[in-house]
Amino acid sequence: MISFQRPEGSFAESVHTQSDWEDSFLNWFSSLNIPMAETKLKLGGLEYYHFSTLIKNDPSKKIISGFGSHQNRKIAAIKCAAETIERLEMLKYFSKNMIIPRELQTSNGWAVHSSLKLAQDKALAEATERHLLLKAYFRHGWGGFKLIQKIEAGDVTLYLNLGNYTQSDQVSILVAAQSKKFSGVSFGYGLGQMDQLNSSEFWTSAIFEACDRILMSASVITPAPVDNWIRQELHYFLNTPFDFSVFKENSDSNFFEQEKDLSSVELITQDLAKKNNLDFPLYSAFAKSDDLIPLFTKRNLKPVALDYLDPILKGHQIFKIPDRHPIL
Repeated sequence: MISFQRPEGSFAESVHTQSDWEDSFLNWFSSLNIPMAETKLKLGGLEYYHFSTLIKNDPSKKIISGFGSHQNRKIAAIKCAAETIERLEMLKYFSKNMIIPRELQTSNGWAVHSSLKLAQDKALAEATERHLLLKAYFRHGWGGFKLIQKIEAGDVTLYLNLGNYTQSDQVSILVAAQSKKFSGVSFGYGLGQMDQLNSSEFWTSAIFEACDRILMSASVITPAPVDNWIRQELHYFLNTPFDFSVFKENSDSNFFEQEKDLSSVELITQDLAKKNNLDFPLYSAFAKSDDLIPLFTKRNLKPVALDYLDPILKGHQIFKIPDRHPIL
C-alpha cells in the first residue's frame, strides 16, 4: 500500500513538462505583481513545496487565493499560479455572465492549462469529482465512504477513503488528516482511475490538500472572511472536534455504484493567450452540466438557487440536504 518515505528519484520525472512554456508562464505571472509565498513542508519522511497567493484588492471586493503543492518546486509554483489565474478568470466571467445563481458560483469545475483539451478535461474531472463526493455524502452520510488505509505520517494521521459512486472507472477520493495541533479535521479531495488505487500518485494531490492547512500551522486558524463560505467551512472543520471513527473499512462487494453517463455537458472555454496578448498558449475552461451537483452550502441558498438545485438533486434521488457537509 502507500507509505511516506523519501522516494527514489524525483516524482517530477513521471510528469511531462515543457520548460519553455513553464518559464514563460511563470515570468508572465510574475509581471502581474501578485505576491507568492513559498514554504517547504515535511510530512513524515516526505518533503514538498507549497506556494500560495492572496489577493485582497480585487475589484470584486472578494479575497482571491491560490495554492500549489508538489515535490518539484517549479511544478508547485505553476500549480499555484494557474489556480490563481483560474480564480481571477472565474470571477471576471461570473461578473458578466449570470449562468448559475450567485450562491453556486465557485471555482469548482474551472481549470487553466496550456492545452485547450487538457483544460477541458481537468475542468470536467474536478466538477465530476465534487459531484461524486457530494452525492455519496448526501445519500449515505459517512456510510458513503470506504476506508482504504490509515497512515501515520509524522505528527499527522491520514485516513484514505473512496466514495461509493464511480463514473467511467473513475472513483472519488476523500483524504482526512488528523493532527494534535487542531481538534478537528482537514480534508483533501481527488478523482482517480480505480486500477491506479495502489499507486502513490493516485492519492498525492488529495493528501497534500488535506495536510497543507495543518502543516502551515497558525496561518490557517485565522478567522475566515465572512464573504467566503468555503473558507469558513474549512476553518470550522479544522477547529471543531471530529469523530474519526466514522471512517470504516467496508467489505461489501456491492459498495461501489456506477453513476449514469452525463447526458449533457457544456464546456465554456476562453483563449487567455489571445485575451492577454501572450506569446505562449493558455486556456481556461469551465464545465457546466445539469447532471452534476455543484458546490454549495445550504445556509446561503436563496429561492433562485434552490429552484436551480431542485431538479438536479431530485435527479439523483436526493430529497434532503444537511445543514453542513465536508465536501468543500
